[in-house]
Amino acid sequence: MTTLFSRTVPPEARHQGPFEHARHQLIVALARLQPPRAFNIFPAPDEFTAVKDHIRETAMIFDEWLALIGHEVKDNAVTKIDMRAFRSPFTDAVEGSAMWAVECQADALFEEQEEMKAGAR
Repeated sequence: MTTLFSRTVPPEARHQGPFEHARHQLIVALARLQPPRAFNIFPAPDEFTAVKDHIRETAMIFDEWLALIGHEVKDNAVTKIDMRAFRSPFTDAVEGSAMWAVECQADALFEEQEEMKAGAR
């Protein structure tokens, strides 16, 4: 499975263990993340869509970091660890709130543009 972490080639690093490795992978992935451009004075719907995509990609990076942590915890636990607790908590959190709020703005602007086009005919 290709992940955001595996698509990056991290620079040489002194790894002191699995948690340091996970932290390093997180930093590299975040450093390579391309943020959306600043909003124009009158933003277009696609500008909000770009922000939504940026939120999703950032959350996925943090999900991958937490999965690395979770696997290390599970591998060293003396009790059963439910890995569902380490699967996509960041993405799950932002999809239900932040991304929805941004998407609603994009939809509202799109509808406004469509109304203006219809009124100009």
